[in-house]
Amino acid sequence: HESLTWAYRSDLYAAAFTRGEWLPFWDASANFGLGSPMPLVYHKLYYLLAGLLQFIGLADKATAIVSLCFFALIGSSGVFAIGGQLQLSSTHRLVIAATFPHLNYLATDWLVRGAFAEFSAVCLIPWLIWWCITLLTTTRVSWSISLILTLTLLAHSVIALFSLIPLAVAFVVAFGVGKDCRPALLRQLTASILLFAFMALPLVFLIFGVTEYFDVSHITSVPTSHQFQPFGRYFYDPDYKWGEDWFTYTVQIDLPLTLGITALSLVWLIHFFSSPSAKHSVATESKNIPSAHVWWFLASTLSLFFWMQHPSSTIFYEQVPGANLIQFPWRLLGYISVLLLVVLMMLLHSLEDLRHGVTLNWRSTDLHLTKIFGITTLRLISAAIIILSLVRSIDYGSHKKSCLATPSAAVWPEYFPRMPDDSSTEEKKWA
Repeated sequence: HESLTWAYRSDLYAAAFTRGEWLPFWDASANFGLGSPMPLVYHKLYYLLAGLLQFIGLADKATAIVSLCFFALIGSSGVFAIGGQLQLSSTHRLVIAATFPHLNYLATDWLVRGAFAEFSAVCLIPWLIWWCITLLTTTRVSWSISLILTLTLLAHSVIALFSLIPLAVAFVVAFGVGKDCRPALLRQLTASILLFAFMALPLVFLIFGVTEYFDVSHITSVPTSHQFQPFGRYFYDPDYKWGEDWFTYTVQIDLPLTLGITALSLVWLIHFFSSPSAKHSVATESKNIPSAHVWWFLASTLSLFFWMQHPSSTIFYEQVPGANLIQFPWRLLGYISVLLLVVLMMLLHSLEDLRHGVTLNWRSTDLHLTKIFGITTLRLISAAIIILSLVRSIDYGSHKKSCLATPSAAVWPEYFPRMPDDSSTEEKKWA
């Protein structure tokens, strides 16, 4: 997907920093010396960090490893924070947070596709979901949403655009259940929107100004409707074997995650229906965790994102402005994967409520939980082996040198200059 363009962009940012350009807007060496607005139009957050690391002296390979680990830590911290909001035990929070960077789609981004910019944005999604759950559990709009959205916009503008979906769902649920808080919610939301606009709009206006002179239609040259995958593959892809080669991918959601959610759901249902006191325990659960509100949010948001993986959502991508910029619908697996982790945490929270509120035979349940966490731990170990093996075997430096042998190596077709309507056939072909 990205090949080794991440290395070129990192070098470009490092070179810009040496000239005192702390927010680069122009790449003078690209497109055979014609130049390109790629640094302005393209996603920035990962490359600001990677460029800074190279600027202070880190090698290319070390820069990539440190940058990816940094964003993985940010994402795992967000998952851990969500578990804290749900009052989950520290052990469960730690295990699930450690799983985050090894999810199939996360590994697809940073390892297979080399989509480091998108990876950095997906690592901010847990903090976006944390904000949504905070809204649902406190009925207060935290000012942190302005910073989260601004960083997500810098990381990946398309991921930021689709963040409006979980935000809208969370606000609708909170507005519906918090009747006494509605005026305060509206005031707080308006203030947060204004703060975000103050931080983000100058950059957005610059980008729209540049697209008047540079052709960005290449981004949507392949219709989103051509990128749908068979829906069953999201749950099981029989044609894919993890680790078989380094350049193919799958849209399959992690089997340990889906199987774990299924097993915990069955355990919860068995205990719920087998004991009258279990139903009473659920009805009188902790007032600090309005589980129904969170469940409504999770069910609604997941339903929308899964629907967007189905061909019936073609009208959405064709009619909603900017929706087709997603390019391929399965890019939303970043959101789906994080939301499913939250579902797993909610199930664990519900089981802990039952365990503390009802006298039950928990030997069988403990066995199920042990198996689930055993699978998760095993997956972490195997993922770590694969990662370390590939990092040791791939010589990023030599590949990068061959790609960047000349300034003309970087060609960004989506950022070619626009040509006048009366240009020659050859000029139109170039445009």
